[in-house]
Amino acid sequence: MNLQQLMSLLPQQVPFRFVDQIICYQPGEWLEAVFLPERLHDSLGSQSFFPDTCLMEGLAQATVIFTQLETEPLRPGELPLLGSIETELVRPVAWDEQLTYQIRPIRMMQRRAILEGAVYGRVGQSEPGDLAAKAIIGVVISSSEMLQQEVRSGEAGDPCE
Repeated sequence: MNLQQLMSLLPQQVPFRFVDQIICYQPGEWLEAVFLPERLHDSLGSQSFFPDTCLMEGLAQATVIFTQLETEPLRPGELPLLGSIETELVRPVAWDEQLTYQIRPIRMMQRRAILEGAVYGRVGQSEPGDLAAKAIIGVVISSSEMLQQEVRSGEAGDPCE
């Protein structure tokens, strides 16, 4: 499966997909992906800056792609559960910036991961871009059926434990 096919496995679709392309993937080391928010400006409202929640969602989507590359793609009926361990929004992002997500593993386990991510934004060809946000994110792959059973029984806990 190539990287673009893997991106198609993300459950989010436009306008809620905030990863356009995988730029680089080094197994066990890092993933770099990009997103151009400008085309969504009309869909997401008249805010002066790209919404922080969308910025962090794009980072989360990039961590899901990395987790699938390091373990295996989502199977039918599975979904990624994410938890923020630590986040920092450094600055607002203008609509015309190109966003670059950089993901690195802290700890990889079977179907679970703790990842470090950063978002850089740049206008034009300036390199490498300024830090806009960073986070440590926990990802676990679960079946939607298992999650529904836990919710019904009242036993839903921290998926990263």
